[in-house]
Amino acid sequence: MTRNALKSALARLLLAAKPPVHFADGSVRKGCYVDGKRHGQWTERGADGGGAEGPYVAGKRDGWWTQRSAHGTVWVGPYVDDKRHGQWSVRFAEGRGKRLEFRDGKRIK
Repeated sequence: MTRNALKSALARLLLAAKPPVHFADGSVRKGCYVDGKRHGQWTERGADGGGAEGPYVAGKRDGWWTQRSAHGTVWVGPYVDDKRHGQWSVRFAEGRGKRLEFRDGKRIK
């Protein structure tokens, strides 16, 4: 098992026992820190109703994320080294959707 895989497994175990943190502005965050950095699965909810769920590796988003705006738009796709990278799908509140391609955090089509 690699060091990152071991850290992720440990973070998942700790997350199961860790309660969410509620902030004065109404936002909520749940996740773990390893070596002072976000690591493993995180759930974040804004005071406006938007939010995001996905994994962090050593403080950076890395892996599949789902992001929801307060207005109902849903983005699903991968992050690599804290940047959108690869194919993302976007579904707007009114029901239409599209696919977007990203490389190193920049939209390419």
